[in-house]
Amino acid sequence: MNHNTAEWAFLFDDPSTFSSLLKDSSIDEEPIPDTLAGEELRFLKQVAAQSIQYASVVKERADAGKNLVEYPSVSSGITIGKQIPLGTQLKIIAKLISGEMQTPVYVASLWGFDTHAQQTDDHASLLKEFSEAVAAFQEDMEKQGLADKVVLVTISEFGRRVAQNGGLGTDHGAAAPMIVIGNSVNGGIYGNQLDLANLDPYGDLPHEFDFRQVYSTIMQNHLGMGNTATTDVLKGEFATLPFLNSLTSAKNYSPLNYELKQNYPNPFNPNTKITYTIANSVNVSIILYDMLGRKVKTVVDKNHKPGTYSIDFRAKNNMASGTYIYQIRAGGYTESKKK
Repeated sequence: MNHNTAEWAFLFDDPSTFSSLLKDSSIDEEPIPDTLAGEELRFLKQVAAQSIQYASVVKERADAGKNLVEYPSVSSGITIGKQIPLGTQLKIIAKLISGEMQTPVYVASLWGFDTHAQQTDDHASLLKEFSEAVAAFQEDMEKQGLADKVVLVTISEFGRRVAQNGGLGTDHGAAAPMIVIGNSVNGGIYGNQLDLANLDPYGDLPHEFDFRQVYSTIMQNHLGMGNTATTDVLKGEFATLPFLNSLTSAKNYSPLNYELKQNYPNPFNPNTKITYTIANSVNVSIILYDMLGRKVKTVVDKNHKPGTYSIDFRAKNNMASGTYIYQIRAGGYTESKKK
């Protein structure tokens, strides 16, 4: 699991082990030599120094935290080598959160989904471990009154190909589902029904949403990062998706609430009307994105007074037919809809 600072991430299996390994260690303060590998040595020394500094902090916060449920401690045992059960990893993360460790992102891993051969019951066992571990973690957060502050999201560097290969398994694909869990999640399935007859030339399912749209949504609507900071991290501007409640609740505004209504007609060809309500005097931008998260057009970008507004949007001749996302940003309020 990673402990993220401004620049570094630390990997450890257990806070106590991490602390004991670095006990009585000292920071190397020798000057960096002006050699070909000088910068690499500087990096290693900085990581070592920060590890020594943070080991006691991690141990202290873990000791201050607690768990209020039993976690599953059995691994699926599919991978070769040491596999720390996902339940054990999430148990430690829950203790650190409970102990008020000021860490915005934790990472836990469940290996074994790279099933190139003999893909029999492996996935069922892995998903069982995932389900039981996450259920325990969510219950722990609920009992400790922390569930509103935590969002879980699954990530993977690849999906799976549709067709079975010659080894009774599946190879790397181009699209994969992402699961988001938490009290602030608007539950449901986002995206259209998969069309197994609509594959790319390599036999892969085309992805409907760019994974960076999911990251952008979490960074802005959960972590409270601004659009500029999010764009800098992701190296591009990616539309958020409506699966997560906005960080700034509309209930905080009176007498009007911020609201973005569904466009009508939907789908449109070539005209549609977009209606939205603004609660305070603020600059409002409405941006149109394609389903890959690429910016297509800025529809609105100007200051508004409180009130309800409607705009008529006409598609240009060079716009490809299909589904688009329109997103409104007004101060801390952000919302997206499909049209």
